[in-house]
Amino acid sequence: IGGGRGSAMPDTSLLTVCAVAALCVFVVLSFLAGVIQLLNLAFPPPAAPQGAADPAIVAAVTQAVQASRPGARVTRIEELK
Repeated sequence: IGGGRGSAMPDTSLLTVCAVAALCVFVVLSFLAGVIQLLNLAFPPPAAPQGAADPAIVAAVTQAVQASRPGARVTRIEELK
């Protein structure tokens, strides 16, 4: 087992194998990032109407208010820019 004098496979250090694997992962992830970027350019997400609050944010704020002040109600949520 291993790459001795008579073997067909050369000796490869663990550091070299790890470096090649990391490089391959980097290349694959870069390619996928490019594909996602192209998809975002081809199919942009719909723009939210002005003044409309995201339901997930409303639910999170309401839950946080209920946890800190039981019985309180959220009547208005404003985004400060």
